[in-house]
Amino acid sequence: MTSPTPASQASRALLLYDGDCPFCSRYGAWVRLRDRYGLTLLDARQQPGLVEQYAARGYDIDRGMILEVDGRLYHGAAAIVMLDAMTSPLRPLDRLARVVVRVPGLVRLLYPLIRLVRVVTLRLMGRPPDIRRA
Repeated sequence: MTSPTPASQASRALLLYDGDCPFCSRYGAWVRLRDRYGLTLLDARQQPGLVEQYAARGYDIDRGMILEVDGRLYHGAAAIVMLDAMTSPLRPLDRLARVVVRVPGLVRLLYPLIRLVRVVTLRLMGRPPDIRRA
């Protein structure tokens, strides 16, 4: 995996995420990523056409966020790993996330649990967890 380049060097990054998920929508590093890499943040619930385009390519938004950087796609745990590579930890939660991401295989092991917490939280909030069926 190559190092991402700052937006000033013509990097293009897009993150498709669940805007109803409180964990996804509050991911603190996104603001820094938007500034540094020109990251475009798109709420999948507001982008059904884009969701279907990625689904046709084999990327299910209900199974994980989708990150596209300079034409390369990262999905779920791989998106988290790439987002980590693109940012630096500033807050305690960011530092904890970095520890999880840096341990080989740990993020892939924990990702199903992360998805389960997202689904349970959305249901408790009365929101549908399945974006494509919402």
